[in-house]
Amino acid sequence: MSSSILSIDLEDMEVETKPNLSMQIQHEQNKITEKDENLQHKLVEVETKLRQLEDKNVDLRAQLLAATEKKKSESKRFSKDNPASNDVKQMYDQLKYKDNRIIDLNNLILEKERRIMDLQEAYREQGQVAQSKQQAVQIVNRRLQELDGREVRHVSTEVDPSLFSDRSSRKSTRNQAINNATQSYNRKNDRNESPEELFRNLKCLVSQIHLSTSGSPPPIDPSEDMSSYTTETLNMGSMQADRLDESSFEADLIAPLNISPGMSPKQLRKYHRKRVTFDLHQLPNKKKTSSARKSPPVDIKSDVDDLQPLTKSRMAPNNTEDYDYADLVVENDQLRKIIAEMERNASSVKTVESKSENIKELEKVIQQSQHDTKIQVLKARASTQARVKELETALASIRSSSSKEIETLKAINETLKTSREWTLNENGHLLKKISDMKTKLDDLHGELDASVNTNTMFRNRLEEEEKRLEAITQELIQSRRHAQQVADENRFCKMKLSVLKKLYLLRMSLSAC
Repeated sequence: MSSSILSIDLEDMEVETKPNLSMQIQHEQNKITEKDENLQHKLVEVETKLRQLEDKNVDLRAQLLAATEKKKSESKRFSKDNPASNDVKQMYDQLKYKDNRIIDLNNLILEKERRIMDLQEAYREQGQVAQSKQQAVQIVNRRLQELDGREVRHVSTEVDPSLFSDRSSRKSTRNQAINNATQSYNRKNDRNESPEELFRNLKCLVSQIHLSTSGSPPPIDPSEDMSSYTTETLNMGSMQADRLDESSFEADLIAPLNISPGMSPKQLRKYHRKRVTFDLHQLPNKKKTSSARKSPPVDIKSDVDDLQPLTKSRMAPNNTEDYDYADLVVENDQLRKIIAEMERNASSVKTVESKSENIKELEKVIQQSQHDTKIQVLKARASTQARVKELETALASIRSSSSKEIETLKAINETLKTSREWTLNENGHLLKKISDMKTKLDDLHGELDASVNTNTMFRNRLEEEEKRLEAITQELIQSRRHAQQVADENRFCKMKLSVLKKLYLLRMSLSAC
């Protein structure tokens, strides 16, 4: 009974659970079918979107190909329209080469200009050297002319032009005056004249010799005059004459000879005279006369001055013979001295003549030396003129060569300037074309970048859709798996129901039995 009751309960439970299970299975099947329909609908939508994206991708690829073909066609058309811009890189390289060549040519031009400046400086220096040499030659010629026309003139205080005659006339007049004076002196010396007349004649001779010279010496200040004529003082009380200057009378004789004051004492010793004074109050003896004869000659002026008291004493009345004898002896001695002095003066005149002859010889030597110097100067002038001609020829050759080089350099410079201007113009045109092409290329690059951006955007969208499609496919696979599981469960339930039905039928059959 219990087993039967249990079986009945089981059957009741099975009967009650059977419609519930069928309802649940059916409900789950409905859900699965709805999900499957939804998934299929989504799959269709995704497939449609994928087709659309593929179509867009194809369109974008076609647009990209069209843009590239358009770019190529435009580049070809541009190359056809502009044959000068076929090879932009090649033109750019050519421009670089031309720029470098222009820089090299500019450096060459600067070097040539520097060379021209150096040549101009050398030419200027050569011109200055030639000018200075010409000036030197002119100065030398002027100096030679001055030396040729130069004459020796004696210093004088007069300004009369007649005094500045030629040297030869002055010399001849001087020699003639000396000869005339000596002849007159010799004629007068042959006569028996008194000492006063002799002294007067000597004074006249000296004055003639002085007047025969080129000019009179400058006037002498009486305070500075040291001659025997102005400085002589005679002490009549003591009958002793002061010593006069050693070069009184003979300085007047030697003045025309132009004796320099710097001569040695040995040379001037023969022109000097010593003074001897006599005491007329003492009686002379033989020793005094001998000493007077041996003593050097006295000055004529002092002797004449000493004769004046003798004449006065001779005129005075004196009766003693000794006094007369003493006067006569003294007068005789004085006259002998005067005669000796006259002879000595005549010898001095001879020395003057010998001096004049020496002067003539010296003048001949001077003329010979002047002739030699003229010859040397002419030789030097000829050599300088030859040198100047050589320098002028060298300068002319340098000028011609420099002018030719300057002309060639100017021609090269002009050609380089024209080529530079042409290259600069071509460079400007090419730069303009390159800038236009760069702008077009930038525009094309912008369009290409925009198309690439759109392509990447669509690719990103396509990838996102592909990811969504993969996710949907994964969900679909999972739903299919779930549906398969549900179907398996449904099949298991059906099998279980069939088993239960069989058991129920078997039970019914058993219960019927």
